[in-house]
Amino acid sequence: MATTSMLKFNIIYALQDPNTYEIRYIGLSSKGLLRPLEHFKRYTTKKIAHYPIYRWIKKLARKNQVPKIIVLQEFEDKKFLQDAEIYWISYFKSINSPLLNCTNGGDGVKNRIIDDNFRKKISIGTKKWWDTLDINIKNRIKENNLTGHGKEKIKLIDQHGNVYESMTDAAKQIKCNISAISIAIKKNRPCKGYILTKVGI
Repeated sequence: MATTSMLKFNIIYALQDPNTYEIRYIGLSSKGLLRPLEHFKRYTTKKIAHYPIYRWIKKLARKNQVPKIIVLQEFEDKKFLQDAEIYWISYFKSINSPLLNCTNGGDGVKNRIIDDNFRKKISIGTKKWWDTLDINIKNRIKENNLTGHGKEKIKLIDQHGNVYESMTDAAKQIKCNISAISIAIKKNRPCKGYILTKVGI
């Protein structure tokens, strides 16, 4: 959930565009806000200045602007951070956020399986994040097509982080009929080995 407390050490954070309110970057930190704040100091470093995130920060700096830091989720133990980062990146990609992340999160780990109970915990964090937003910001986000609201926006994500545009898309890719997928989601059980979760706030 959104907070600015420096006392929270193990966090998943987002960098938000101050003009469009779009989420542009997702990161993890085991040292609270110190990590995201480092981005604002490093964008002139030659070795990393070519990275998309630092080109974006530099562009904002020319206008005397900086991204807004949003704490999406907090954990007591840092061992959860990599899986949570993978989830949040997958989530924001699924709602068409123009992320500047160069990997899918988790330090680039591929094919990581996220436990279903852990996925539920993060999903709760997603809803808490949405609930903290000002109504004007919510409307702005909807205008920028970043939200999963509405039937045409609902997508699915599996335990591997794969995103499906719809139940029909998921049915085609995992070779399972739509009704079976619908029942599996409602009863929170796998469908041909895939644990599917609706993406939407």
